[in-house]
Amino acid sequence: MEHAVFDPGYNSIRTYLEKGPRHLKTNGRLLIGYSNTLGKPNLLSKLVNSTGRNLATIFEQTGTEIYPVKFEILESRGN
Repeated sequence: MEHAVFDPGYNSIRTYLEKGPRHLKTNGRLLIGYSNTLGKPNLLSKLVNSTGRNLATIFEQTGTEIYPVKFEILESRGN
C-alpha cells in the first residue's frame, strides 16, 4: 500500500506496465488509479512512452474538499 501512495520515481508503475501484460488474457487490460492533480503527469507520460504502452482515461471524478482534486482510472489494453 505504501508504494501506491509514495513512489517518487513511479518504479512500481513501471514494473506494472512492463510485467503486467504477460498476465493478461486476450483483450485484457491494466488499470491504474491516478490523479493528475496530485501526481506528476509529465513523469507518468515519460514512463508510459518508455515502456511502449498507451494509457487512456476511462473514468474521472473531481472531489472538492479544500480544493478540487481530480481522480482518474487509466487503462492500458492488450499484450
